[in-house]
Amino acid sequence: MKKSFSLAILVMGFSGLVAQILLLRELLIVFSGNELCIGIILANWLILEAFGSYFLGRRAEISKYKLEAFTVLTIVFSLALLIAIYLTRILKGVMGISIGENIGFLTMFYSSFLVLFAVSILHGALFTYSCRIY
Repeated sequence: MKKSFSLAILVMGFSGLVAQILLLRELLIVFSGNELCIGIILANWLILEAFGSYFLGRRAEISKYKLEAFTVLTIVFSLALLIAIYLTRILKGVMGISIGENIGFLTMFYSSFLVLFAVSILHGALFTYSCRIY
């Protein structure tokens, strides 16, 4: 059990890295990537991950079924990643932005916040749950 859960934690961390890189690249395509875009996207990722780790992760302390909750959160995280990639791909069309048009700071902040919302919060909660279980 301990060995297989250690592998699950390792896979969860690796999938978080893959999710971050994938979404960062996709959002850079939408925002005509520059350094400001990277900073905004990473700031949103860290803020949301900390939020999920603190607020959803607190439930790990009082939950009786930590392993089951970890499994459900992992499945929901993988589904949220697929939805976030799809949302990122259609974001430019939904916002009505033409090719080569620069996006404003607030638009960039809000749109990346909404795309990253579920993925980052769930990954933060997964981190806290894995720490509590291990």
